[in-house]
Amino acid sequence: MTPNMEYKHAFLFEGGQHGCLLLHGFTGSPGHMRWLGEKLHEQGYTVSAPLLPGHGLTLQEMRRSNWHQWLETARTSYVQLRERCETVTVMGLSMGGTLSLLLAEEYPVDSLVCMSAAMRLKSKVAWAAPLVAPFVPYSKWGEAEPRVQTRDFLEEYDCGYVGMPLAKVRDLRKLCRLAESNLFAIVA
Repeated sequence: MTPNMEYKHAFLFEGGQHGCLLLHGFTGSPGHMRWLGEKLHEQGYTVSAPLLPGHGLTLQEMRRSNWHQWLETARTSYVQLRERCETVTVMGLSMGGTLSLLLAEEYPVDSLVCMSAAMRLKSKVAWAAPLVAPFVPYSKWGEAEPRVQTRDFLEEYDCGYVGMPLAKVRDLRKLCRLAESNLFAIVA
């Protein structure tokens, strides 16, 4: 099964007065949150999942985006959902989890779900990525390993990049440091 490229776009499912903001990860797209969004909507929730700037397009577009834009899109999406709903749960995957933490530090988030939130990059070479980026602008992680199952029901939602612009690792690290510095401010 191949990804449904329509799933890479932002989505809004109108439902009840409890809203769920779903934030995708670094190099990902709303497609990675789509299945969860569909299930939450089936339960009566209003669900919003923005496309973060530079994501879901090309690696070149991602290279032109930055952490300020990603955070501002998350903020705007939260405010818009809060205007529609009485309560809001913010949910994020990887970098989306980091953005979720930052929103919970700034806004009255009713509940928070961080799925593998990026807080520190374990790679010993992550610090060097911005230095290498002018010479090797993109890192590709190649083809995925063949799947053990003949059909993975979530495979159609996998609309992300096959690599990353190395210069953007600095942006991801900045978000991690910002989130970690104010964790004490979260009340959700």
